[in-house]
Amino acid sequence: MATIHFRTGSLVETDSVLSRFGSGDLHHWFCRRHRSHIQNDQGTQPEIAREVPTPATESSVTGIQSISQEPGSNQINIKYNTVSTQEAQGSLNDQRIQQLLLFAARNNYNSGVRMDSVDLLTQKPNDVHVREALLYALRYDSNPGVRLKAIEGLGPYVKDDVRVRDAVLEALVNDANPGLRTQALHLLDPCRADSSVRVVLQKLAANDQNQYIRLQARNMLAQVSGID
Repeated sequence: MATIHFRTGSLVETDSVLSRFGSGDLHHWFCRRHRSHIQNDQGTQPEIAREVPTPATESSVTGIQSISQEPGSNQINIKYNTVSTQEAQGSLNDQRIQQLLLFAARNNYNSGVRMDSVDLLTQKPNDVHVREALLYALRYDSNPGVRLKAIEGLGPYVKDDVRVRDAVLEALVNDANPGLRTQALHLLDPCRADSSVRVVLQKLAANDQNQYIRLQARNMLAQVSGID
């Protein structure tokens, strides 16, 4: 059953209407009454509160359009889409800027924006969320340039962070990009004596299809044998 809400009128007026009109005419009376209020009551209508825009949450962001850093400063500009394009400005230490960069690194359809995001995030690799985003980009990003940026940012932590070392080993064995594999091999050199690294080096030295990788793995194993 439909419910009719009307803005003005008292119970007395309503009773009078019901007594003067049959049920068949009541609907038409309400329609005329409603049109009359629209035409004549504009000056006395209560003010409708305007919705105040609120900062977008990560769940409402649909994509990152662009990321730029002002030369010589820590100021970062990010244009992002919700229903419409919005823009955020702040330093790399700004939590909102970091959230948008992390979002862009994992979710953005534009590989150039992902690369810009990862490049900026490498400036704060000590942050646990940033390091997780770099690991994700290294493992799963489809763009080799983004993966290379990620592995460069993770490089200083290969020796002391087992998760980073394992991700770099995984890239060395499985990544399709020869340049990234070469970078991974160089990053693993300081921890070549680690048992997990040695196992991978032995496999690569024996039968890797890339001649440079194969020779470098043999050289690294020889250096480990010399230490032993």
